[in-house]
Amino acid sequence: MTVYADILFLINFSMDFLSLCLTGRLTAHRLSRRRLMLAAAFGSLAGCAAMVLPLNGIPFVLTGLLTALAVVRIAFGKAGSLRQLVRDTLILWGTGTLLGGILTSVLSLGNAVWQDGGNGSFAPLVLLGFTAASAFLRLAGHSSGKRSADVTVTAAGTSVSFAALCDSGCLLTEPISGMPVIVVSEAALGTLSELLAADDTPLRLRMIPAEGIGGHRLLRGFVPDTVTVNGRTVSAVIACNPTGNDYGGFVGIVPSKIVR
Repeated sequence: MTVYADILFLINFSMDFLSLCLTGRLTAHRLSRRRLMLAAAFGSLAGCAAMVLPLNGIPFVLTGLLTALAVVRIAFGKAGSLRQLVRDTLILWGTGTLLGGILTSVLSLGNAVWQDGGNGSFAPLVLLGFTAASAFLRLAGHSSGKRSADVTVTAAGTSVSFAALCDSGCLLTEPISGMPVIVVSEAALGTLSELLAADDTPLRLRMIPAEGIGGHRLLRGFVPDTVTVNGRTVSAVIACNPTGNDYGGFVGIVPSKIVR
């Protein structure tokens, strides 16, 4: 079989790029064109190498898994925990499989596309891939307009990570320092919520007045050792909401002004 490496690279690059765009939209990641192109190029090169290297069985599966994890990591950066990385990788596989299945189904209806063979037979494949992926991206854009941020909080030797909804209307501040407040559900804080409720807590406690639909109330919070939002260290106070568990599909709210 004759393999045209340049055409194979372009096809893989196009499909990887479009699959990553769709994955980013579905998972509400911040998309960087440069990161997406680097990730797609890496995945495309790995795909071309797989056509040459004699990999079969378990080595082939492991290589594919590591490549997919690396592609997601390059595309979206350090976005949350290992669990989120695996989730995003599974979604990438799903979108890639869906797009590939659609292309195969469409091409099977017109075998004449392949009758002539040669390089020209690849052009309809690229065109169909771009059209199908663009349609899915438009559909995904309507359902994933919410912007999110990956937050990591460290205090008293304990770190927790979660995805929070970016809200420009979140203007809550800590009254003493004036620092912005990130509101998080009790369940998402895990061990930190237990430390927060302990009588002899090592946390630097703060009481944060808040106003919402339920009226005025005080939220129990603390000043963490470090807070990172999308990998960038910020100054913020963490407030625990014992009654709120869902913020538009997320477990917390982060003020948009501290998100870049």
